[in-house]
Amino acid sequence: MTAERGGLLKVSEKSRAIARRLERTGYYSRMSRAYKGYPHLRSKKSRASGANRRAAVSINQANRRRYRAQIHEIARAHRLHPDLLDAVIMVESAYEPDAVSAKGAMGLMQLMPDTAARFQVSEPFDPAQNLHGGARYLRWLMDKFDGELSLVLAAYNAGEGAVQRYGNRIPPFPETRAYVARVLDLFQAETGNAPP
Repeated sequence: MTAERGGLLKVSEKSRAIARRLERTGYYSRMSRAYKGYPHLRSKKSRASGANRRAAVSINQANRRRYRAQIHEIARAHRLHPDLLDAVIMVESAYEPDAVSAKGAMGLMQLMPDTAARFQVSEPFDPAQNLHGGARYLRWLMDKFDGELSLVLAAYNAGEGAVQRYGNRIPPFPETRAYVARVLDLFQAETGNAPP
């Protein structure tokens, strides 16, 4: 499990073990290759060089700076670590408030329409509403899964029902497994924890 102390998350050894297993099984590498055409979705260490890298970093950093104070405030209000929200947003939308996924997820935190409605988001492309709704959902998942960050992230990606159907384990979906590893990697890089 993860422990929350003073509003900060500590990644549990179980979450680290899961991330290591995802790396060993190749899920993380396959997803990294899938992200090859999307340098803004990869970590600072693995981004492509040249014009694509500069463009992705400038867009990403400008939007990160624009929303940073708001993310800190919202994270505090929902008892979440701001770097967790940052990592989720990096992977979900690369800080593009108008992002729409092929499945219909919307905004910075890529809320599905039902999830947006469930967490009182009437305007999913409004950054403040989207951030609050996504943070409420993450907090709800933290409470539901006893703070086990790997399960929280799997549920954020695949839905809490999928995690429950697989016995409160990360579902065996390559996308979800790679998502969990990616968000944990970014979160740990920001918090200064050693990677799993």
